[in-house]
Amino acid sequence: MKFSNVCKKFQSSLRENKTVFLLCAILILCVIISLAVIMGRKKSVPENGRYARIYQNGTIIRTIDLSAVEEPYQFTICGADGEENTIEVKNGEIGMISANCRDQICVKMGFIHSAAMPVTCLPNHIVIEVGSSSEENEPDGVAY
Repeated sequence: MKFSNVCKKFQSSLRENKTVFLLCAILILCVIISLAVIMGRKKSVPENGRYARIYQNGTIIRTIDLSAVEEPYQFTICGADGEENTIEVKNGEIGMISANCRDQICVKMGFIHSAAMPVTCLPNHIVIEVGSSSEENEPDGVAY
């Protein structure tokens, strides 16, 4: 094999490696930009503007300013058929600590402090959501 042939093969493989390297760099840059945008959106809602909305049968029955809670407290929501759900409110978070439903999924969800996942008790028709005070008129994630 001639030296010139070896040089040509080396140059072509080097060109292919540069292309692969460039594509990988672009992909990594896109991932970094996406993560920065996502993290920026999460921090855009101030922590001191968090409200919990408690729904029973689809109707808001209570709204709580989670940033204004100084001492933890509990209250019980009673349903028409004897359902009972006990909710505990702490500074910045809220959770269901007991319920008389069979599955207890709502209790196992623990305390929430963001809108990522609401606490839901399907048998007793109770939903607890956390969001900002101005969130009711804003489009949700599906509308974006």
